[in-house]
Amino acid sequence: MTHPVPNSQGQSGFLVPVSVDSPGQSSHLMVPVRTKIESDIARIAAESINPLRESPPDASREKKHPLISNTLVEIAPSMYGGKQEEYQQIVEETIQYGIEIIQSGVDSGQGVAEIFVELLESFQAIRHDIAVEHQTERADLFGKPRVQASDQGYFINTGLYSQYDEYNRVFMEQFSQAISGMCLDKVVVDEKKKSIPENTRGHPLRFDVEFFDLMSLVNDANDPLENKEKDLQKDLGTKKSLNEIVYDYELLIKIKKQSPEIYQRLIRDSIRNKIYKTVIKGSKEYRHFALGTLRAEVSGKMYALSKYMTWLDVVDGVDPVKKMMTSSKVFVIHQDVFLIEETLKEVAKLFAHAMAWNPEVDTVEELKDRGAYFRFMFAQCTPSCRGDGAIGDWLELMLYRMKGFPGAHYAQGKMSNIEPLASISFARYRAEYDKIIILDDRGHRLEKR
Repeated sequence: MTHPVPNSQGQSGFLVPVSVDSPGQSSHLMVPVRTKIESDIARIAAESINPLRESPPDASREKKHPLISNTLVEIAPSMYGGKQEEYQQIVEETIQYGIEIIQSGVDSGQGVAEIFVELLESFQAIRHDIAVEHQTERADLFGKPRVQASDQGYFINTGLYSQYDEYNRVFMEQFSQAISGMCLDKVVVDEKKKSIPENTRGHPLRFDVEFFDLMSLVNDANDPLENKEKDLQKDLGTKKSLNEIVYDYELLIKIKKQSPEIYQRLIRDSIRNKIYKTVIKGSKEYRHFALGTLRAEVSGKMYALSKYMTWLDVVDGVDPVKKMMTSSKVFVIHQDVFLIEETLKEVAKLFAHAMAWNPEVDTVEELKDRGAYFRFMFAQCTPSCRGDGAIGDWLELMLYRMKGFPGAHYAQGKMSNIEPLASISFARYRAEYDKIIILDDRGHRLEKR
């Protein structure tokens, strides 16, 4: 099987295979990603291996669709280093490369779930090289596994503000319904916890909501977190401060096992500080915070996926929920780094399940059910520090191409990378899914037969 390998010239780039036919023979050239920006996509599409092992569709009838959302590019023109056309070329080549990895692995007897792990590592390396080539800010984080993120801390998060403002509104609409009945005009009522179960298309999930008073969150007069620092240092055998511990993988593991309550307080404290530094910026001190946790079944257990933290401005005579919807921002705390390994095993199984779709016995709706849940869980897992939006796109488009939808593409006006993260239920994401990814004419003919 062909995999990305270090460039023989010693460059940090990885190599991507390109099919090239010579008279009387067919071979694969290994071309550095960085030089492939200038390669000819038409030649690759025409000469590379066909995902269905059939004659390729009539090229004159194929419509070319953009493989990235114009919405994000319009909002953030510097996205992909401002080199969107070059990026689209690399996406096309990377998807084809992924197809070849899958086919080669299956031909050699590997299971698709096993291949997925290798494919993800390859895609992470390619995403990193793209960021370096395009001189993207903090390019070192793109494609970097979160388990290696000691320099960033392990409570990595995404704030739904700025270019993601629309998805903050989307989230708040769902969240306001979730906390309905838990708030009054002036104070948070006694019901400070709530669980909302769902079982959409056979997938058991649950969204848990809880409220925190600022005093109990980070500054409890009776038991401030800082008072536990010396005890923690003694128990852990370290002189590191709490601020330093959040960057130490091994110490965090020990805290999570020995003092799970303190571990959760560290997470909340870290995100609360991030909220104040980036959004509130000291303009006001908020006392009431809400934390939502999405859970899904992984290996027979309910695993925490993303957490969602925001604040409520409790003012006399004002409905705090309505005010939250217009003035608060939510921060998505990506899945606990210690749960990624098991969750990725589940994601690999979901990918294999989607790849096992058979058009002779399964409906197109069933394929989209499988594809949607795979993408949902991949996004909720977030295995990389940055770049998983693009990697998820590549995996998803590759899946549909291999299943007979060569023209599958993303709808304009939607952000395929944020849609699953802004959904507090799979039901909401699945309801939107047909508006996010569009199948081609060939797919519609399959659906009708």
